[in-house]
Amino acid sequence: MKLIALLVARCASDADAPVFLCSAFELGGYAFYQRHSMKEACKFLARTAIPRVGVETREVIEHDGSVAFLYRFFDSLAVVAIGDANYPSRVAFRLLHEIHEKFTRAVPVALWSSVAPVGNSSCAAQIHFKDDLALLLRRFQVREMDREENSATNRG
Repeated sequence: MKLIALLVARCASDADAPVFLCSAFELGGYAFYQRHSMKEACKFLARTAIPRVGVETREVIEHDGSVAFLYRFFDSLAVVAIGDANYPSRVAFRLLHEIHEKFTRAVPVALWSSVAPVGNSSCAAQIHFKDDLALLLRRFQVREMDREENSATNRG
């Protein structure tokens, strides 16, 4: 039960190709020679899935033993979390909303709405949110999930 990628993208319409604004990856569980392929697979999955998800819609997509959790917000931002098949969707969607909230507070709309596509890159140079995203990726690994499950057990 772990996350391997978090991506924030802008996608104004269904016909619009997503523009990656920021991303964080945790590929330590993969061999060195597999990391680039995994990173590209995550970006491909996000790039193809985001335009197909309706605005204000949650989506869970399974692909090759991984699961992508997507949420496309009304302000043209889309947030994607990719993890293994056992990652709980409730925790993933809470994370997506937290990322959106922190991103919109930290990065002005004028900045992220004007970013042009940067080739094959998954991060725009002018968006300074990568460290925050990496911190959230680490925080929502197994330990965070254990706390969630323990608090749910204690309440129930």
